[in-house]
Amino acid sequence: MGFEYPWQYSFPPFFTLQPNLETRKVQLEGWKSLILSYCQHNRIYSLEVQQYLNEPLFNNREINRQLNYDTLVTILDYLREKGNIEWTDKRKVKCFVYWKTPEEWANVIYQWVQKKSLTNTVCTFYEILSGDDTSKEEFHGLNEDVFRKAINPFGQTFISDDFLLSAIGACAAVGNALCRLLAGHLKDMVTYKKCCIPLSAIATVLVSTLIFTTEFHPLFYAAWIVISVSITGSQYALMPSAVTEYFGERYASINIGLVYMSTVIANILGAVGSQVLTQYIGWKGMIAVIAFCTLIDFEKVG
Repeated sequence: MGFEYPWQYSFPPFFTLQPNLETRKVQLEGWKSLILSYCQHNRIYSLEVQQYLNEPLFNNREINRQLNYDTLVTILDYLREKGNIEWTDKRKVKCFVYWKTPEEWANVIYQWVQKKSLTNTVCTFYEILSGDDTSKEEFHGLNEDVFRKAINPFGQTFISDDFLLSAIGACAAVGNALCRLLAGHLKDMVTYKKCCIPLSAIATVLVSTLIFTTEFHPLFYAAWIVISVSITGSQYALMPSAVTEYFGERYASINIGLVYMSTVIANILGAVGSQVLTQYIGWKGMIAVIAFCTLIDFEKVG
């Protein structure tokens, strides 16, 4: 069944940006509705501006009217303000079209996962987007780039407030700095082992129970993250004195340098590894892996 264009599509002034602000607002809303309906009908997830200028959507040959480049960019900028498109580059060459937002796609896919009882089951991108089991689902054939945008970091799967997420990160950084000072002060009073064992134990408990914070208020998750990052990060402050305590002062500078080099390597491998593993085991699985690592750390220290 072909796409049915609205009446405005056959109205010549519709293709020329109107100078009157009220008229232009109605015109832009009309184009917004048309673009989203057209893209949904034809399952279009991205537009290349120059290429689509000559497509029927923006070029009505029956009335010999076509949008020019600047007008189309103005219309697409309006859609961006409304959250319906996202430019992929600063030059505005291409954009993603969200006739469903990434969050809405995430909800649709999540409902399918629950309906099929696939929670905590490993599914590949291909199985979800192109598999036989999803052939009748709305998201079958979904653009992979849009799909990736629907797979957000763990906190964003149940918190949509960007300000809160930013505040959590800032508070965690401050807490980390303060706890490093506190850990260093405690180390001056007791041995490394006596200081590190309780910190490792607390970190293990906090990380392993992080997945349950989704059941509570977002502020509960916020507090959990701040405390987890603060406690886990505080142990780094103990490394220089621990190296000196166990290996002596003769090669202390070299040993400390090697220890901190290992943390840099671990950060790089952790960032790359988490991106890959999360696709297969999900955020809950990734958190379980990290919790297991903190448990090993606790056992080694103990």
